[in-house]
Formats: sequence, structure tokens, C-alpha cells
Amino acid sequence: MIHQSIAQKQQPPKGILITTIPNKNYKAGFAKRILLGTHYRKEWTTPIQVKVFKADTAYGGLTPIKQGGSRQTTNLHLKDSIGRQYVIRSINKTPTRVLEDELQKTVIAKILQDQASSENPYGQLVIPPLARAAKVFYTNPKLIYIPYDSSLGIYAPTFANMLAFIEERPDEDMSHLASSGNSKNVVSTRKMFEKKFKDNDNIVDYRLFARTRLFDMLIGDWGRHDDQWRWATYDYGKGTLFKPIPRDRDHVFYKADGIIPYIGSRKWAIRNNENFSYKYKDIVGLNMSAKSLDRPLLAPLTKQDWLDIADSLKAELTDQVIEDAVKHMPENIYPLHGSEIISKLKSRRDKLGKAASKYYKLLSKDIDVTGSSKKETFIVNRLEDHNTEVTVLNSDSDTIFHRLVFGKETREIRLYGLGGDDIFNITGKRRGHSQVRVIKDEQAKELNDTTNNASFFNQYAYVSGNLGNQLMNNTKIIFMRSDARNSDSTSYDRSDYHYNLTTIRPSFQYNVDDGIFLGIGVLRKSFGFRKYPYASYQSGTINYSTRTQAFSINYFGDFKKVAGKWNLMLDALIFGPKYALNYFGMGNETEIPADTSIDYFRVRAHNFRFSPLFYKNLNTRMIFGIGPQFQYVKIEDTPDRFISTPEAETTPSDFDNNNYLGVKLFYQYNTLDNNIFPKKGIRFNTQITYYKEISRTQQFVNIAPDISFFYTPKFMRFTTFATRIGGGTNIGSFKFFQSNTLGGTTNLRGYRRTRFYGRSSFYQNIEARIKLADVNFYLFPGKVGLIVFFDYGRVWADNEKSRELHYGYGPGLFLQIHNRLAVTGTYGLGADKSYFNLQLGFLF
Repeated sequence: MIHQSIAQKQQPPKGILITTIPNKNYKAGFAKRILLGTHYRKEWTTPIQVKVFKADTAYGGLTPIKQGGSRQTTNLHLKDSIGRQYVIRSINKTPTRVLEDELQKTVIAKILQDQASSENPYGQLVIPPLARAAKVFYTNPKLIYIPYDSSLGIYAPTFANMLAFIEERPDEDMSHLASSGNSKNVVSTRKMFEKKFKDNDNIVDYRLFARTRLFDMLIGDWGRHDDQWRWATYDYGKGTLFKPIPRDRDHVFYKADGIIPYIGSRKWAIRNNENFSYKYKDIVGLNMSAKSLDRPLLAPLTKQDWLDIADSLKAELTDQVIEDAVKHMPENIYPLHGSEIISKLKSRRDKLGKAASKYYKLLSKDIDVTGSSKKETFIVNRLEDHNTEVTVLNSDSDTIFHRLVFGKETREIRLYGLGGDDIFNITGKRRGHSQVRVIKDEQAKELNDTTNNASFFNQYAYVSGNLGNQLMNNTKIIFMRSDARNSDSTSYDRSDYHYNLTTIRPSFQYNVDDGIFLGIGVLRKSFGFRKYPYASYQSGTINYSTRTQAFSINYFGDFKKVAGKWNLMLDALIFGPKYALNYFGMGNETEIPADTSIDYFRVRAHNFRFSPLFYKNLNTRMIFGIGPQFQYVKIEDTPDRFISTPEAETTPSDFDNNNYLGVKLFYQYNTLDNNIFPKKGIRFNTQITYYKEISRTQQFVNIAPDISFFYTPKFMRFTTFATRIGGGTNIGSFKFFQSNTLGGTTNLRGYRRTRFYGRSSFYQNIEARIKLADVNFYLFPGKVGLIVFFDYGRVWADNEKSRELHYGYGPGLFLQIHNRLAVTGTYGLGADKSYFNLQLGFLF
């Protein structure tokens, strides 16, 4: 972003002040401020005076090395005459870089760019005096204005007329700089972990890291990912001691006001964009970016350690320190929000102990204890009071990790050997303790379990070698592989930990029978050890029909590895109390008289179905499942409607409380390239369900297969041909509402829902999906396409002879929104009438 300078175009002499505006584009009227937030717009649009920077004279003369940058910031690395490095970072951010190419020209990109005004452009100037008082390391950003500077060589045009920060780049020899710990060798996060996991003599100063992380929380810096850290190194015994140097304080004092930012920063949206307020509202979101650092490095800390560090910080960060630090902002900028920031910092300081306690509790839920490529001895002692003592010794029997883990706080303790002749000793009583997982690679030497009082397995050893599914006292041995990012892996991936997610999801459909069918749902994902892509997935939706005033409640749950490699699927559905079926009678040639209202054929029904199914992934394409199913159906016997006439072929028992218990088997085969917008592949589903009416003799088996094919010719790459062939049959005695049906919302467009009922059914759907154009829906990019479809099918009923096929055909449109959602509308022509249907997703 080129800055708006009040000075003339010519280069100003070095050392003078120039007046500039950081970004005048962040000005906003009343409506925009309400919708998108007030933020720090005044800071961004207020002129300030800044010193002009000249590379050939600054710091004794600087030479550019290379241009770099993060996902948002443009930067330039430079070095002085003795090799010390500096970095220039633009104040203006370009957050739209994180967007996919097709989003770059949408209003989403404009909104995202505007939201950069939620960051205080001068917040970084406050950090050095605060960090100095807090006794944590820091960098020293200086505010500069870069004119067109020929000494920057090929980089001069990119950085011309730029308002930026310049600071020392903590790398390699920083022995001259106290704020970087006077370290002779500063390294990256990647290098630090490599050394730590290679040799247990290399350790991290986890107390200083915890202190720094609490300081991050105090100032509201939620962007503390790996690249935001460097590590000062020091000789320490036989190895190296690493101390953290935080950098790039772009997100401090983040201000997320306005309707859209408020919604966007909720726990179910972009959770890590935590608003800097007077209290710590979401400790998970605030620290989400740093979880791959915090979990392996902060595991040794007890709750008292956290509280002691918080108390120490509170004592150092006095009111005077905070007030003086905030006044490091430009003089004419401080009055805008300076007092507010001071008040928030004081309030957050006073609540630092609560924040520390919450974060300790969060990190203690699952604890990672990591070894190294050298030998370690892991000692797990199950204590009488339901707690667990964990100690790790090196080859010299020196303690390199020790912690008392409380059973009421910790769900799992995960011990990673990471190589070497490791020994794992588990002793004591084990009833009611935290679950222990030993992740032992093929080099590990011993696993000794002498625990007693076994009641159920809560100790597991994951090994790569010849051991498999054996018991060792009370530890279950599970064979694993050694490759990373695999659910059967003994490797350690510190980024492979996810916080549970809860989000809201709307639903929408329109058809001639239900009218507008609106719904709102909640989706929740939870995560667990070696369970991919989640440990559990649950969704619940409530839908309401505007035409019939009926409602439905749907629940779906998917729970991974509940019994070995078997997963559990829960499926529940409730219809009522005004849910209406269409019932025109049994058979393939039922008619709808032109002078008869459709209400005459409606049947009120209460319906409840529940299926807990166990299933297993046979490979990446095939799934097999089995489980019980319960169903309850209550049909209302409504006078003066078709259901109460002899032609309906019902029996008195049809109107009783019908309760069924059965067993369902299902099999799926899927080779689709994309489950939402498939262009090629096959999808085959079949299910066999046995039903037995409770307290009666009625029983039958339903078999319902279908197979879909998708193909996109190379010479017609904008057209996908799709077809689905399916059907069903009942073997045994069944009631009318258990028939196999054909109808417009499921398999025969151009007809009403559940138009034909029979013992057996057959149908085929044929479609051409033709992309017409790429479009911009203002908020999202997408595609518009044409659907041309042809459906046909029939049913077979007992004692009926019919050779008739029913045909439905017509056009439709689809909107493909950002490759994540499809909306389809079809106009179906059939023998009865023509019907319009609108829904999320394709019919198949």
C-alpha cells in the first residue's frame, strides 16, 4: 500500500520529518462503522510526523539482502557493515493474501482488507518498555518513512513512500543486544525443536516461555505462531539452553468492534481473532495460534508455577509502567485511544492470575511428554489418590521432566519416546486415573507395567515392531506404523492437536408439498488421539415447514474408533406433530383427480427413528456397517380423507402405535473426486434392513441399493454427465407407510413427494450439468450452470399388473458458491403437473 504523503514528490533531505497518513482508505461513515467497526480508523487516517529513512546512512549504512514477507506484511532484510541484520516491515498489511485467487475480486477481499484497521498501527511502539519491565525479551521497532531511496537498489520502487518499522532482526550473533538476551547464536523455532528432539541435553527455559506467553495474553497478541519467535541459545551443561525472543507484534490491542467483526470473531467462526477488552473472554481463541508451541514446551509447569509467574508479572507491571509505555505512541495519536488502552492493560493485568489458571487447565486436559533421539527412562507412578506422577530421566539418571498430574484435571498423558533405547515403567494402582498412552517406536528397549487393580483399559502402548494386540499386565499393546500424519503412527506431530469446534449451520428447501422448509442446526466436532479427521462429528437440525406447520428434528453423530477400528454412527429423526405424507394408494397407476384437493390425500403422521450403527473403513473407498434400528410410527385416521376410504387398502393396525425393532447392514463404495461437485467417479450404496414389529408378528426385510456414475469428457470439460440407478424391495409383510416410493424430492422429479407406493421400486436419474459462467455473487465467487435432466421409474404392488413407466424431465439451474456449497433449482414436467423444487445441493 503506498502511503499518502503531504510532502511533494521529490526526495526529502535525510534526517528531516515528513508528514504522512498511514492509510486514508480506512475512513468510514456512520453506517460503515456500525457494520464493519470503528476500530483504530482515526489512528490510520490521522497525519503524523515521521523521520525520513535513508538506507546508506542509517545505522552506519545498510545494504539490502532480500525481500521477504509474511501472509500479510511486506518486509526487507538489510545488514550493516559488520553483518548485523535489520528488517523493515510495512505498517500497512495486506490480509487478502491469505485468500484463494477466486476470492481476490470479491467484497470478501474488500472487507478483509478494511479489517486491517482493527490493528493499532503504533501498538508495537508500546511493547519494548512493557516487555523490559516484565523481564521478557523483545525487539525494538522504530517508526520510519521511506522515500524513493536509490540505495535500496532493485527494492526501491517496492518500498518507496512507505511508512514502516525498522528493527534489529534477531538472528545468529546478538551478543551486543540485551533485549535479545546477548546471545551469541539466535535460531529459528524449527531449529530449536530439531535440537530439542535430537538430544535431551538441549532444553527450553519453559518458565521464561510461560512468562512471555502470559505477557502475550496481557497485550492481546493472538498471532503467536512458530515464525513469530526466535530463540536465544546458551551453553548449558552438556547441551544448549533456549530462551524465547518474541517478534512481530502486529496484533497487539486488536479491536474487533462492529457487527461483522463481532460475529466473525465468535467461537464458532474465526476464533483466534480475540478482541482486546477489559477481560480475557476466550482463552482458547487467544492462544490458538501458539498451541503447537505451548503443548510440548509448557507441559512441566504446575498450576502454582503459572500463578507465581502471573503474580510476578503483576508486581512488575505497575500503573506507572503501563502509563509511560502507552505514551510511546506518537504524541498526537495517544489522545485517540491511549487512555482506553491503559485502562484495559491495567484490568487485564489484575486478571492475569485468572487467565493463567484457565490456560493451565486447558493445557492440562491432554499432556504431551516428549523425549528425544537419545535414551530416556519414563516412569509413571499411579498413586492412591487417583493422581499420577510422571518422571523422565536421561541416561545419567538426571531428572529432565517431573510433574504430578491430577486425575480430575487430565484426561490423557501421552509419552513420546522419539527414538533411542527408551524404557517405560508404569507402576502403582491404576483405577480411576488419567489415561496413559505410551508411543514407543521400534528403537525403544523396554515397556514394564506392574500396575494392579485393573478394571478397564486406560493404559495403551503404541509400538512399531512385532508386538501387536497383546496384553502386558494392564497395558494394551497396539501395533502402529512409524510414518507421520497417519492414524496408525508412532511419530510425534506437535501441530496435530485441535480444539473442539461448535458452529451454526442453516438449512433451506422448497417444494410444492412442504412450501418453504427452513431450518437451523448446530454442528460440533471434537478431536482425539489418532482419530482422523475428528474424534466425533455431531449435528442437530430443526426444520419447519411454512405450508404444513410441521417440524422435523434430525440428529447425526459419527464417533471414530469406539471399539478398535470400529466407528459408531448415530442417526435419529423425528417428524411431527403435523408432518404430512402424500398417499394416493398402492400401485403404479394411481391417479389424482383434477377436481380433488391435494389435502384429501395428505396423511398426518408422527415418526421417530433411531439407528446406532457400527461401521468400519475397509479401505479409503469402502465402508461396511451394521447395527440395530428402532422406529415408531403413528398414523392419524382422518375422516373424510383418502386414508379413511377402502381404496386406501389400510388395516386398523395401521393406525395403532407401531413400534419396530430391527437390524441394518450397509455398504458404501466411493471413488468420487469431490463429494459436493463430482466430475468423475462412482458412488455405490446399499442397505439391508430387517424390521420386526414389537408385540406383533409382522416382519419384513427391505433391500435398497443405488449406484451413481459421473463423467466429464476432456473435450467437454464444462459439462458433467451424471446418472443414478436405484430401487428397493420389501420381502415379507409390510404396511403402506413402509413401501418403497417414487417422488419429486427424492428420485422422480416432475411429481409430488411420495407419489407412488409399492412393494418394489426402480428409478433412474440422468443429468447433464453444464457450467455457463463464472460469476461474482458480491460476497463470494461462484459458477452458474444449467441442469438438463430426465428421470424415469416405476413401482410394483401386489396383485397389480402394470407395464407403465413414469417419466419426469426438465431444466434447472445450479449455483456453485466458492466450491463449498451448491444451490439447485429444477422445474420438473411429469404426467400429473409441473413442479418446481429448490434445495441445497444436487439431487444426487
